[in-house]
Amino acid sequence: MREFLEIENWEDFVKIAQNSNLVIRIDPYIFVYLYGLIFFIDLGKLADDDVKRLFQALKEKLILVKLSLIHI
Repeated sequence: MREFLEIENWEDFVKIAQNSNLVIRIDPYIFVYLYGLIFFIDLGKLADDDVKRLFQALKEKLILVKLSLIHI
Protein backbone atom coordinates (compact mmCIF):
# COMPACT_ATOMS: atom_id res chain seq x y z
CA MET A 1 0.00 0.00 0.00
CA ARG A 2 1.33 3.46 -0.95
CA GLU A 3 1.08 6.53 1.19
CA PHE A 4 0.14 9.81 -0.45
CA LEU A 5 1.48 12.90 1.29
CA GLU A 6 -0.23 16.21 0.51
CA ILE A 7 1.90 19.33 0.27
CA GLU A 8 -0.13 22.53 0.62
CA ASN A 9 2.53 25.15 -0.18
CA TRP A 10 3.57 25.33 -3.85
CA GLU A 11 7.10 26.49 -2.97
CA ASP A 12 7.68 23.43 -0.78
CA PHE A 13 6.28 21.22 -3.52
CA VAL A 14 8.76 22.65 -6.03
CA LYS A 15 11.64 21.84 -3.67
CA ILE A 16 10.53 18.21 -3.58
CA ALA A 17 9.84 18.05 -7.33
CA GLN A 18 13.29 19.40 -8.22
CA ASN A 19 14.81 16.26 -6.66
CA SER A 20 12.55 13.86 -8.53
CA ASN A 21 12.82 12.47 -12.05
CA LEU A 22 9.06 11.96 -12.29
CA VAL A 23 6.47 14.79 -12.01
CA ILE A 24 3.02 13.87 -13.30
CA ARG A 25 0.00 16.14 -13.69
CA ILE A 26 -3.43 14.53 -13.55
CA ASP A 27 -5.84 17.43 -13.12
CA PRO A 28 -6.41 18.78 -10.57
CA TYR A 29 -3.33 17.17 -8.98
CA ILE A 30 0.40 17.03 -9.51
CA PHE A 31 2.22 13.96 -8.21
CA VAL A 32 5.90 13.48 -7.43
CA TYR A 33 7.49 10.11 -6.70
CA LEU A 34 10.56 10.48 -4.48
CA TYR A 35 12.35 8.00 -2.23
CA GLY A 36 9.45 5.55 -2.36
CA LEU A 37 6.90 8.17 -1.28
CA ILE A 38 4.27 9.89 -3.40
CA PHE A 39 3.81 13.59 -2.76
CA PHE A 40 0.96 15.58 -4.29
CA ILE A 41 -0.50 19.05 -4.47
CA ASP A 42 -4.11 19.95 -5.26
CA LEU A 43 -4.14 22.75 -7.84
CA GLY A 44 -7.75 23.55 -6.95
CA LYS A 45 -6.65 24.74 -3.51
CA LEU A 46 -4.09 27.21 -4.88
CA ALA A 47 -4.57 30.80 -6.02
CA ASP A 48 -4.28 31.35 -9.78
CA ASP A 49 -0.99 33.22 -9.38
CA ASP A 50 0.48 30.36 -7.35
CA VAL A 51 -0.57 27.83 -9.99
CA LYS A 52 1.19 29.91 -12.64
CA ARG A 53 4.35 30.10 -10.53
CA LEU A 54 4.25 26.36 -9.91
CA PHE A 55 3.87 25.58 -13.63
CA GLN A 56 6.68 27.98 -14.47
CA ALA A 57 8.99 26.35 -11.91
CA LEU A 58 8.22 22.82 -13.16
CA LYS A 59 7.87 23.47 -16.90
CA GLU A 60 10.88 21.27 -17.79
CA LYS A 61 9.75 18.32 -15.63
CA LEU A 62 5.97 18.28 -15.83
CA ILE A 63 4.25 15.49 -17.75
CA LEU A 64 0.50 15.81 -18.40
CA VAL A 65 -1.45 12.54 -18.23
CA LYS A 66 -5.03 12.40 -19.44
CA LEU A 67 -7.08 9.58 -17.95
CA SER A 68 -9.64 7.88 -20.11
CA LEU A 69 -11.85 4.97 -19.27
CA ILE A 70 -12.04 2.10 -21.70
CA HIS A 71 -15.03 -0.21 -21.50
CA ILE A 72 -14.52 -3.72 -22.84
